[in-house]
Amino acid sequence: MSDKDPKLDAVRMDALQAGTAYAMSPCDDTMKANLIAATTAYARGYAEIYGCPNPAMGMFCSEKKRDQANAAYSTPLDARVKAALAEAFEQKGVVKEDFPADIRPTVLAFAGPGLWSDPSPVCLPRQQATASRK
Repeated sequence: MSDKDPKLDAVRMDALQAGTAYAMSPCDDTMKANLIAATTAYARGYAEIYGCPNPAMGMFCSEKKRDQANAAYSTPLDARVKAALAEAFEQKGVVKEDFPADIRPTVLAFAGPGLWSDPSPVCLPRQQATASRK
């Protein structure tokens, strides 16, 4: 269930699908690109509502807007999105530098600790083989 906001629901569904797909195929470059794009869009939507340039410094931003953003991103569908994103980022392979610098702090709120990790050791043999052929 969602709040019936068509624009936000589209972003939610994209993030849910991208997270699920990446979790199933973490070495696929297309899945990675889709995950990055969908997570960026999802985080940007939250950031637009919150209006705080750096959520880590939220004490200097509007509590009312923060509460509005949290409420908008607290539907049961958002819970599914956040679970799918957490599972995707646990697969490794995506690092914080893959995201635009201005949105990284907000992405971290949805990605969990997996975003801070190094690339996937599962994908490294494939990546190394591809690099050696070039």
